[in-house]
Amino acid sequence: CDMEIDLKGNIVHSDIYLSVIESKKQMTYTCVNKILENNEVPEGYEEFKDTLLKMNDLAHLLRKNKIERGYIDFDIEETKIEITERGEAIDIKPRHRGEGEKLIEDFMIAANETVASHMYWMSLPFVYRVHGTPKEEKINDFLDFVSSLGYKITGKVNIEYPSSIQNVLDQLKDKKEYKILSSLMLRAMQKAVYQPDNIGHFGLASKIYTHFTSPIRRYPDLTIHRI
Repeated sequence: CDMEIDLKGNIVHSDIYLSVIESKKQMTYTCVNKILENNEVPEGYEEFKDTLLKMNDLAHLLRKNKIERGYIDFDIEETKIEITERGEAIDIKPRHRGEGEKLIEDFMIAANETVASHMYWMSLPFVYRVHGTPKEEKINDFLDFVSSLGYKITGKVNIEYPSSIQNVLDQLKDKKEYKILSSLMLRAMQKAVYQPDNIGHFGLASKIYTHFTSPIRRYPDLTIHRI
């Protein structure tokens, strides 16, 4: 899936075709983040530095558009398990989500939306990844809980708009219980599912979405590639 993106982060042209991707370098997030965050170039990455910096500029444009349309960032902290060479778990630590990880996420979402839109506007049978509007009762229960902690949410919460949910999270960002509150808000959402009818993806504030980019992870994604 080739996409042409303008300087405002808009996808202006795309082409989807049978292809083979030839990898030029097996990179790690650790090394890529050294370039993007610290301007350090690990050995073997010299010829890729400029391309990675341009990619990051593009990711920031895509992310800005995503945030402006109402994308919800729950900021849930992921963890990683450290193991010995014998496979014994010895520690659990927070996983760093750096510029490289965010870049890949932004590019994947752009590709997923492009493929989903292509199929949708051709009116072809397809498998969409959808996320419905949250139930008002669950959101009200969450707001009641927040209120019981002594926190006041200003402004009307409209469950029709993802930006309204993000506004609630933004108001809670500096509270000491934020990680728990963010997790509870996520639980108040509906679960994302696969289905042939497109209803959009609420959490991503996306009108048309699918899972094209991870066929090795889920069988429905492989079905999408076959289609």
